[in-house]
Amino acid sequence: MRIALNAPKDAQIEAVSAAYYHIASSKPSSSLLSALKYRGMPSIANDLFLLCKDSLEAFLFDSDIDCVVPVPMHPLKKWKRGYNQAEKLSSQIAKHFNLSHQPKMLKKPALYGSQVKRNAKERTSSNTSIRLDKPGGFEARHLLLIDDVITTGATLNHCIEALSKIPDIKISVFTIFYTPSRASHNVVTL
Repeated sequence: MRIALNAPKDAQIEAVSAAYYHIASSKPSSSLLSALKYRGMPSIANDLFLLCKDSLEAFLFDSDIDCVVPVPMHPLKKWKRGYNQAEKLSSQIAKHFNLSHQPKMLKKPALYGSQVKRNAKERTSSNTSIRLDKPGGFEARHLLLIDDVITTGATLNHCIEALSKIPDIKISVFTIFYTPSRASHNVVTL
């Protein structure tokens, strides 16, 4: 499945892919996502990686990706949860495909409440604090941005906007889940 995001005009977005659908009525996928995000089960990241490994291998086939970057989480939220689920997933991906893992490239300095009950407009305005933290040495590279789920696309768009400040950067995005029922104008299925 390929999805288009609204990104800055000068951003080179090579591909965006969701390997697995998270459909609200699908108990297995809802349970896995819930266990990863809210039940303190970071080991689920490995199970999710194994679930989408074949799709990811096809996605990365003949790719020139240099490193893997997870969507950031505010430090206080990460401390309370104990981990960033996107970072757990990206670590598995980087390790399996022998890619550089850059969990500190992006940061989220402002803390906002949970996005779960917010609509697309509220999500878009609440994620504007994502910043590029460690840009050095990544000029003319190809980054793989990882998140657990695309809902409205707002978070990924803000990450892409921050990463686009790196000269000659190319960005691909990979998520495990996609929620078509919550998709906004930010997400267009191709």
